[in-house]
Amino acid sequence: MAAKPSAQLALVSAWGAQASQKSNADGPRFFTWQTASDYLVMCDPLKLSEGRLLGASADAQVALRSNLLAKVSLGYEQLNFPFADGSRELNRSAYYSLDLLYEVKADLSIGADYKSGAGENRIGVMLETGHWQLNAFQNQGQNGVADNQGVMLTWRVSIPSGKQQGTLAQRMQPGRFNDSSNLLAAAIVRPKQIPKTFLAKVDPTAVTLAATISKAGLPGGVAVNSEGDVFVTVGTGSPTITGVTRNGSQYTDTALVTTTSTQVVIHSRFFPESAFGGDSYVINVTDGSSTSYHINVEGE
Repeated sequence: MAAKPSAQLALVSAWGAQASQKSNADGPRFFTWQTASDYLVMCDPLKLSEGRLLGASADAQVALRSNLLAKVSLGYEQLNFPFADGSRELNRSAYYSLDLLYEVKADLSIGADYKSGAGENRIGVMLETGHWQLNAFQNQGQNGVADNQGVMLTWRVSIPSGKQQGTLAQRMQPGRFNDSSNLLAAAIVRPKQIPKTFLAKVDPTAVTLAATISKAGLPGGVAVNSEGDVFVTVGTGSPTITGVTRNGSQYTDTALVTTTSTQVVIHSRFFPESAFGGDSYVINVTDGSSTSYHINVEGE
Protein backbone atom coordinates (compact mmCIF):
# COMPACT_ATOMS: atom_id res chain seq x y z
CA MET A 1 0.00 0.00 0.00
CA ALA A 2 1.40 3.41 -0.94
CA ALA A 3 2.30 5.72 1.91
CA LYS A 4 0.06 8.74 2.46
CA PRO A 5 1.54 12.19 1.92
CA SER A 6 3.38 13.11 5.09
CA ALA A 7 3.54 16.89 4.56
CA GLN A 8 2.14 19.45 2.13
CA LEU A 9 2.37 23.17 1.45
CA ALA A 10 0.52 25.67 -0.78
CA LEU A 11 2.15 28.84 -2.11
CA VAL A 12 1.66 31.70 -4.55
CA SER A 13 4.51 32.75 -6.85
CA ALA A 14 5.07 35.76 -9.11
CA TRP A 15 8.02 36.44 -11.39
CA GLY A 16 9.31 38.66 -14.14
CA ALA A 17 12.26 38.90 -16.51
CA GLN A 18 13.41 41.28 -19.25
CA ALA A 19 16.10 41.04 -21.90
CA SER A 20 18.50 43.95 -22.35
CA GLN A 21 20.56 44.71 -25.44
CA LYS A 22 23.79 46.23 -24.15
CA SER A 23 25.70 46.87 -27.37
CA ASN A 24 25.09 47.68 -31.03
CA ALA A 25 28.78 47.50 -31.87
CA ASP A 26 28.18 45.46 -35.03
CA GLY A 27 25.56 47.79 -36.48
CA PRO A 28 24.23 49.35 -38.49
CA ARG A 29 24.39 47.33 -41.68
CA PHE A 30 23.16 48.40 -45.12
CA PHE A 31 21.69 46.40 -47.99
CA THR A 32 19.66 47.03 -51.15
CA TRP A 33 16.24 45.99 -52.41
CA GLN A 34 15.05 46.47 -55.96
CA THR A 35 11.67 47.46 -57.28
CA ALA A 36 10.73 47.86 -60.92
CA SER A 37 11.76 51.52 -60.86
CA ASP A 38 14.18 52.01 -57.93
CA TYR A 39 17.05 50.73 -55.88
CA LEU A 40 16.17 50.95 -52.17
CA VAL A 41 19.09 51.38 -49.75
CA MET A 42 18.03 49.94 -46.39
CA CYS A 43 19.64 50.49 -42.97
CA ASP A 44 19.47 47.73 -40.38
CA PRO A 45 20.63 48.82 -36.89
CA LEU A 46 20.70 45.15 -35.79
CA LYS A 47 18.27 45.98 -33.02
CA LEU A 48 16.64 43.29 -30.93
CA SER A 49 13.20 43.47 -29.41
CA GLU A 50 13.78 43.05 -25.67
CA GLY A 51 11.23 40.56 -24.41
CA ARG A 52 9.41 41.19 -21.12
CA LEU A 53 8.02 38.22 -19.25
CA LEU A 54 5.48 38.37 -16.41
CA GLY A 55 3.88 35.43 -14.67
CA ALA A 56 2.09 34.20 -11.57
CA SER A 57 1.07 30.78 -10.32
CA ALA A 58 -0.44 28.86 -7.45
CA ASP A 59 1.94 26.17 -6.22
CA ALA A 60 1.33 23.03 -4.24
CA GLN A 61 4.09 20.90 -2.73
CA VAL A 62 3.59 17.50 -1.17
CA ALA A 63 6.00 14.97 0.25
CA LEU A 64 4.78 11.73 -1.29
CA ARG A 65 7.23 9.87 0.93
CA SER A 66 9.81 10.99 3.45
CA ASN A 67 12.40 11.19 0.63
CA LEU A 68 10.19 12.02 -2.38
CA LEU A 69 8.72 15.46 -3.02
CA ALA A 70 6.42 16.66 -5.81
CA LYS A 71 5.60 20.27 -6.71
CA VAL A 72 2.84 21.33 -9.12
CA SER A 73 2.30 24.92 -10.31
CA LEU A 74 -0.61 26.30 -12.33
CA GLY A 75 -0.86 29.90 -13.49
CA TYR A 76 -0.47 32.42 -16.27
CA GLU A 77 2.37 34.00 -18.25
CA GLN A 78 2.56 36.80 -20.76
CA LEU A 79 5.47 37.64 -23.05
CA ASN A 80 5.62 41.10 -24.58
CA PHE A 81 7.97 42.12 -27.43
CA PRO A 82 7.96 45.93 -28.02
CA PHE A 83 9.12 47.09 -31.46
CA ALA A 84 10.85 50.22 -32.69
CA ASP A 85 7.79 51.48 -34.60
CA GLY A 86 5.67 51.55 -31.42
CA SER A 87 3.85 48.29 -32.09
CA ARG A 88 4.24 45.18 -29.97
CA GLU A 89 3.71 41.45 -30.01
CA LEU A 90 1.86 40.20 -26.92
CA ASN A 91 1.57 36.49 -26.22
CA ARG A 92 -0.50 35.09 -23.35
CA SER A 93 -0.36 31.51 -22.21
CA ALA A 94 -1.34 29.20 -19.38
CA TYR A 95 1.61 28.25 -17.20
CA TYR A 96 2.14 24.89 -15.58
CA SER A 97 5.07 22.97 -14.19
CA LEU A 98 5.81 19.70 -12.44
CA ASP A 99 8.89 19.05 -10.30
CA LEU A 100 10.00 15.82 -8.65
CA LEU A 101 12.83 15.62 -6.11
CA TYR A 102 14.05 12.31 -4.74
CA GLU A 103 16.58 12.03 -1.92
CA VAL A 104 18.50 8.82 -2.54
CA LYS A 105 20.34 9.22 0.76
CA ALA A 106 21.20 12.05 3.13
CA ASP A 107 23.83 13.56 0.81
CA LEU A 108 22.55 12.60 -2.64
CA SER A 109 19.42 13.86 -4.44
CA ILE A 110 18.12 13.60 -8.00
CA GLY A 111 15.35 15.58 -9.61
CA ALA A 112 13.43 16.21 -12.81
CA ASP A 113 11.14 19.03 -13.90
CA TYR A 114 8.91 20.07 -16.79
CA LYS A 115 7.62 23.59 -17.46
CA SER A 116 5.34 25.05 -20.13
CA GLY A 117 4.73 28.76 -20.53
CA ALA A 118 4.64 31.74 -22.89
CA GLY A 119 8.39 31.81 -23.49
CA GLU A 120 9.49 28.20 -23.41
CA ASN A 121 8.70 24.56 -22.83
CA ARG A 122 11.52 23.17 -20.71
CA ILE A 123 12.55 19.79 -19.42
CA GLY A 124 15.42 19.45 -16.96
CA VAL A 125 17.22 16.99 -14.73
CA MET A 126 19.32 17.58 -11.61
CA LEU A 127 21.87 15.70 -9.53
CA GLU A 128 23.05 17.10 -6.19
CA THR A 129 25.62 15.82 -3.71
CA GLY A 130 27.26 17.76 -0.92
CA HIS A 131 28.10 21.26 -2.15
CA TRP A 132 27.82 20.25 -5.82
CA GLN A 133 24.78 20.45 -8.07
CA LEU A 134 24.63 19.46 -11.74
CA ASN A 135 21.72 20.67 -13.91
CA ALA A 136 20.93 19.90 -17.55
CA PHE A 137 18.01 21.33 -19.53
CA GLN A 138 16.47 21.37 -22.99
CA ASN A 139 14.26 24.28 -24.04
CA GLN A 140 11.77 24.50 -26.86
CA GLY A 141 11.26 28.21 -27.42
CA GLN A 142 7.74 29.56 -27.85
CA ASN A 143 6.36 32.61 -29.70
CA GLY A 144 9.55 33.33 -31.64
CA VAL A 145 12.02 32.59 -28.82
CA ALA A 146 14.90 30.39 -29.97
CA ASP A 147 15.45 26.83 -28.73
CA ASN A 148 18.46 26.17 -26.55
CA GLN A 149 19.96 23.68 -24.14
CA GLY A 150 22.62 23.77 -21.49
CA VAL A 151 24.43 22.17 -18.59
CA MET A 152 25.34 23.98 -15.38
CA LEU A 153 27.61 22.83 -12.56
CA THR A 154 27.24 24.71 -9.27
CA TRP A 155 29.36 24.58 -6.12
CA ARG A 156 28.08 26.21 -2.96
CA VAL A 157 30.09 26.97 0.14
CA SER A 158 29.26 28.42 3.57
CA ILE A 159 31.88 30.46 5.42
CA PRO A 160 31.57 30.26 9.24
CA SER A 161 31.50 33.56 11.14
CA GLY A 162 31.29 33.54 14.93
CA LYS A 163 28.28 31.62 16.19
CA GLN A 164 26.46 31.89 12.87
CA GLN A 165 27.27 29.98 9.74
CA GLY A 166 26.52 31.10 6.20
CA THR A 167 23.95 33.67 5.10
CA LEU A 168 20.58 34.28 6.74
CA ALA A 169 18.85 32.29 4.00
CA GLN A 170 21.21 29.37 4.59
CA ARG A 171 20.76 29.54 8.36
CA MET A 172 16.97 29.64 7.98
CA GLN A 173 17.01 26.53 5.78
CA PRO A 174 16.88 23.35 7.93
CA GLY A 175 19.46 20.68 7.31
CA ARG A 176 18.34 17.72 5.22
CA PHE A 177 17.52 14.62 7.15
CA ASN A 178 14.96 11.97 6.31
CA ASP A 179 12.18 14.25 7.49
CA SER A 180 9.50 15.49 5.11
CA SER A 181 9.16 18.98 6.61
CA ASN A 182 12.90 19.58 6.16
CA LEU A 183 12.69 18.24 2.62
CA LEU A 184 9.88 20.68 1.82
CA ALA A 185 11.83 23.61 3.26
CA ALA A 186 14.91 22.70 1.26
CA ALA A 187 13.03 22.37 -2.01
CA ILE A 188 11.10 25.63 -1.70
CA VAL A 189 14.23 27.76 -2.08
CA ARG A 190 14.83 26.56 -5.64
CA PRO A 191 12.92 28.84 -8.07
CA LYS A 192 11.87 27.06 -11.28
CA GLN A 193 10.01 29.87 -13.04
CA ILE A 194 12.92 32.06 -14.15
CA PRO A 195 13.49 31.38 -17.88
CA LYS A 196 16.66 29.74 -19.13
CA THR A 197 16.33 31.02 -22.67
CA PHE A 198 17.01 34.38 -24.33
CA LEU A 199 13.87 36.56 -24.28
CA ALA A 200 14.77 38.46 -27.44
CA LYS A 201 14.06 38.41 -31.16
CA VAL A 202 15.04 40.45 -34.21
CA ASP A 203 13.05 43.69 -34.48
CA PRO A 204 12.02 43.86 -38.16
CA THR A 205 10.47 47.32 -37.72
CA ALA A 206 13.86 48.81 -36.85
CA VAL A 207 15.00 48.50 -40.50
CA THR A 208 14.64 51.89 -42.20
CA LEU A 209 14.91 53.26 -45.72
CA ALA A 210 18.12 55.30 -46.04
CA ALA A 211 17.81 56.33 -49.69
CA THR A 212 15.95 55.64 -52.93
CA ILE A 213 17.93 55.70 -56.19
CA SER A 214 15.96 55.86 -59.41
CA LYS A 215 16.86 53.32 -62.07
CA ALA A 216 15.92 55.77 -64.83
CA GLY A 217 18.92 56.62 -66.98
CA LEU A 218 21.32 54.29 -65.17
CA PRO A 219 22.74 51.74 -67.56
CA GLY A 220 24.82 50.07 -64.84
CA GLY A 221 23.94 48.50 -61.51
CA VAL A 222 23.96 49.62 -57.89
CA ALA A 223 25.69 47.92 -54.97
CA VAL A 224 26.06 48.86 -51.31
CA ASN A 225 28.55 47.78 -48.68
CA SER A 226 27.78 47.12 -45.01
CA GLU A 227 28.79 50.69 -44.09
CA GLY A 228 26.26 52.35 -46.39
CA ASP A 229 28.51 53.33 -49.29
CA VAL A 230 26.43 53.05 -52.48
CA PHE A 231 28.36 52.25 -55.67
CA VAL A 232 26.63 53.39 -58.87
CA THR A 233 27.94 52.37 -62.29
CA VAL A 234 27.25 54.95 -65.00
CA GLY A 235 28.38 54.61 -68.61
CA THR A 236 31.95 53.63 -69.33
CA GLY A 237 35.34 54.78 -68.16
CA SER A 238 36.10 57.09 -65.27
CA PRO A 239 33.12 59.23 -64.09
CA THR A 240 33.35 62.93 -63.26
CA ILE A 241 30.88 64.71 -61.00
CA THR A 242 29.82 67.98 -62.60
CA GLY A 243 27.36 69.09 -59.94
CA VAL A 244 25.00 68.09 -57.13
CA THR A 245 21.67 69.71 -56.24
CA ARG A 246 19.57 69.25 -53.13
CA ASN A 247 15.89 70.16 -53.43
CA GLY A 248 16.76 72.25 -56.50
CA SER A 249 19.67 74.18 -54.91
CA GLN A 250 23.37 73.60 -55.38
CA TYR A 251 24.86 71.25 -52.76
CA THR A 252 28.56 71.62 -52.07
CA ASP A 253 29.35 69.02 -49.38
CA THR A 254 31.99 66.96 -51.18
CA ALA A 255 31.92 64.18 -48.52
CA LEU A 256 28.51 62.95 -49.67
CA VAL A 257 29.49 61.98 -53.23
CA THR A 258 32.89 60.80 -54.45
CA THR A 259 34.15 58.67 -57.35
CA THR A 260 36.31 55.64 -57.97
CA SER A 261 37.94 54.77 -61.26
CA THR A 262 34.68 53.31 -62.59
CA GLN A 263 31.83 54.28 -60.22
CA VAL A 264 30.11 57.10 -58.38
CA VAL A 265 30.03 56.52 -54.62
CA ILE A 266 27.21 57.95 -52.49
CA HIS A 267 28.08 57.86 -48.78
CA SER A 268 24.59 57.52 -47.33
CA ARG A 269 25.77 57.87 -43.74
CA PHE A 270 26.74 61.48 -44.57
CA PHE A 271 23.25 62.55 -45.60
CA PRO A 272 22.35 65.69 -43.62
CA GLU A 273 19.17 65.81 -41.58
CA SER A 274 16.33 65.69 -44.05
CA ALA A 275 13.85 68.44 -44.65
CA PHE A 276 10.23 67.67 -43.79
CA GLY A 277 9.06 65.04 -46.25
CA GLY A 278 12.61 64.04 -47.27
CA ASP A 279 15.23 65.41 -49.66
CA SER A 280 15.69 65.10 -53.42
CA TYR A 281 19.22 65.01 -54.79
CA VAL A 282 20.33 65.09 -58.42
CA ILE A 283 23.92 64.07 -59.06
CA ASN A 284 25.15 65.15 -62.51
CA VAL A 285 27.90 62.95 -63.94
CA THR A 286 29.83 62.53 -67.19
CA ASP A 287 31.51 59.24 -68.00
CA GLY A 288 34.78 58.57 -69.80
CA SER A 289 33.15 59.21 -73.17
CA SER A 290 31.71 62.61 -72.00
CA THR A 291 28.16 61.22 -71.94
CA SER A 292 26.03 62.94 -69.29
CA TYR A 293 23.98 61.10 -66.67
CA HIS A 294 21.69 62.21 -63.86
CA ILE A 295 21.47 60.12 -60.70
CA ASN A 296 18.22 60.86 -58.85
CA VAL A 297 18.35 60.12 -55.13
CA GLU A 298 15.63 60.49 -52.51
CA GLY A 299 17.15 60.89 -49.04
CA GLU A 300 15.01 59.85 -46.08
